Amino acid sequence: MNRNLFIIQLIIMGLMVINFSRLVAQESQIVLEEKNVAYNGDTDNLDDQTDETNSDIVLSQHEDFQEPLLDKLSQSINISGFGDIYSQLGYNGSDENNMQIGQMEIDFETKIGEQFVLSTAIAYTPDTQTFGLGQFTVDIPLFGEDDKHLFNMKGIDQAGIIVGLFDVPFGIDWKVYPSIDRKLISVPLAVELTHNGWNDYGVQLYAENSWFNGVLFVTNGFDFEIEDEEGLPMLLNKQSSIGGRLGVKSFEMVEIGASYSKIFNRGFSRNLFGTDIQFDFNNITLKGEYI
Repeated sequence: MNRNLFIIQLIIMGLMVINFSRLVAQESQIVLEEKNVAYNGDTDNLDDQTDETNSDIVLSQHEDFQEPLLDKLSQSINISGFGDIYSQLGYNGSDENNMQIGQMEIDFETKIGEQFVLSTAIAYTPDTQTFGLGQFTVDIPLFGEDDKHLFNMKGIDQAGIIVGLFDVPFGIDWKVYPSIDRKLISVPLAVELTHNGWNDYGVQLYAENSWFNGVLFVTNGFDFEIEDEEGLPMLLNKQSSIGGRLGVKSFEMVEIGASYSKIFNRGFSRNLFGTDIQFDFNNITLKGEYI
């Protein structure tokens, strides 16, 4: 399973290199054509010009070409981020006073060619006080009703494939892992006692329109504990997992979803089930899930 994911990632990176090579090749070709016009254009007019004048023409045309290219490169990369600081105060003479960074993240997003989207996130881990890679994905929008997708398909708002490191779309809590999106400080117990913020390498297929959304994923899975024959906890190392979620909007403001994943470990397997419901009306949002 890991070998297949590695091969898919190599293919995606190859496509990225090809697109970048085309961009560089087109830039070089245009600059060369500009120079040919300057030196080999209207010979009658150029005969009356000195070598210094010709050099000025080539230089000015090359600068005019570079300026819009640099503007496009600077505008194509979106940089965002967030961070928070929390403190703990001790009462009744306690010395448990503490202040530290809770979460911190810097996000980068850019387009590769016309359709591919490359996203990455550098996240801070307060437990180890280190920075690490929180996300690195390539999103290939395959089907849709607009020009942002490779193929046009009526009835589908967007559908495609994502490869890389991502928050696994099991249930609904994965959409609000960052503190800037989570309305409550603590992680829901249903999530903390099951997959506890599932993030891993894998591949996912997604599709959605106005009344349904679905996703299928294959990932490395995650570590979990079981009890051995004597009732003692035993940690199982992750190997692989497969699963998905299907959501249906029965009404415009109500969505009902169901999730499932089968987690394979060495000699063992686990089934993870989940159901969820979301209600949105004006400024009121209610959501809950059972895992």
